[in-house]
Amino acid sequence: MHCKIPSPLDWLVLFLAALAFILHTVGIIFPMWWTVHEEDVLGIELTFHYGIWAIVDCKEDNCTTTSSIMHGDRAWLIGPAVLVVLADVLLLVVMVTTLVYLFQNQHVVLLRRLCVVFSAGGSCTIIMALLIFYKKKAGLRPSDAPETSDGDPDWSFLLSTFGAVVAVFQSVACGLSVKRLHKPHNTGKHKTTIFGIETEDMEVDINALRRGELSFGKNVNNMPNGVSPALQ
Repeated sequence: MHCKIPSPLDWLVLFLAALAFILHTVGIIFPMWWTVHEEDVLGIELTFHYGIWAIVDCKEDNCTTTSSIMHGDRAWLIGPAVLVVLADVLLLVVMVTTLVYLFQNQHVVLLRRLCVVFSAGGSCTIIMALLIFYKKKAGLRPSDAPETSDGDPDWSFLLSTFGAVVAVFQSVACGLSVKRLHKPHNTGKHKTTIFGIETEDMEVDINALRRGELSFGKNVNNMPNGVSPALQ
């Protein structure tokens, strides 16, 4: 395999891909998507942390972790759970694909385009999961106090949000790298048109046209049906 030296833009794309994956992965591991603070009848502070996979109930410094049971009133959690896992897989694919195309010259444009699609898809998937969770947050504990709709988004929720934003920037940066590969290389000796064709190749000998001749020295009027061999 022939290796090449990555450009600064390539390194930026790789950094953003890794950052988006790490932010989202850490965000979905910890049960700190939504936090509710309450006080009991004795004035003791109660804190409840809700995540995709677990619920943490804290009474002062004593905390108990229970699983987020995804059935019955909490069956809606299956949707965000599937979406965040799918997004994590997509971001992992983006990071691995970026590593592959940085150090080899085969199928580079195709791999970069796949990175653009997967990164944008991962970002959209995260946003969908966040919106569902935020809209349904009142049903995190529908049969128990406290009222979860009165809480606030916590740090792991924000990490996944930042992961989605970084994935958008990664998709844009990867798209710019694809555009850079398609940019025509101009040596400076000849001007090019917007289609990447050198203007020298488009020059026409006006006097030859007036004599009915083409650049290869044949008389157009002598050709059958007035068509040159090069155009048949």
